[in-house]
Amino acid sequence: MPLAKEQPKRKRLPAPERKRIIMDAATRTFVELGYQKALMDTIAERSGVTKPIIYRHFSSKLDLLLAILRDHAAELTRMINRPLDEYQDWEEAVEQGIRAFMDFAERYEMSYRLTFEGEIAQEPQVIAQIQEIRRSVVNSMAANIRMATDPKRLSKKGVEVLAVIVMNMVETTCIHWLKYHDRPRKDYEDKLIWAVKRIMSGLPPRRARKRKAG
Repeated sequence: MPLAKEQPKRKRLPAPERKRIIMDAATRTFVELGYQKALMDTIAERSGVTKPIIYRHFSSKLDLLLAILRDHAAELTRMINRPLDEYQDWEEAVEQGIRAFMDFAERYEMSYRLTFEGEIAQEPQVIAQIQEIRRSVVNSMAANIRMATDPKRLSKKGVEVLAVIVMNMVETTCIHWLKYHDRPRKDYEDKLIWAVKRIMSGLPPRRARKRKAG
């Protein structure tokens, strides 16, 4: 009687790779089903692991969601924040900032939608994490506005308010584009850049520094 063939053993993934697969599956599940309706069983099935393995990495569904948001925040901050002295002027800073934001939205669509499409959970930790992400974006926008404007004629509070307005324009435009894909990304991107430049060109400009006589 011939011996039965041994089944090949599944390759054991390194912990960081397994954790990443779980987080990616959870992100899709939270976006598609909503946080409350997303079951750990569903996330485990989509991850190709068992629930006990998920709980080795994350103590709860909330802990998993917070880990995802922290990861998204770090990546978004990395992509949109560049030293201002790398730009020739504020117009280039606006162009590159909006392109970087849309790069994130396109490259990490599920991550973006999870973060910005709506309140995914009402737990204080989640709300605080989303506020922190938005604060990072506002700070980046505010830095661009300060580069372009006269600080003696536009207060710090005024800069912050404008940064919030611009952030909401960019955020909601990206959401609309990702939901409908009714026009190419470039159409949305070009019009966003045009609109933000129009707003900033109407602000009191920063005066060029006078060069010292040699």
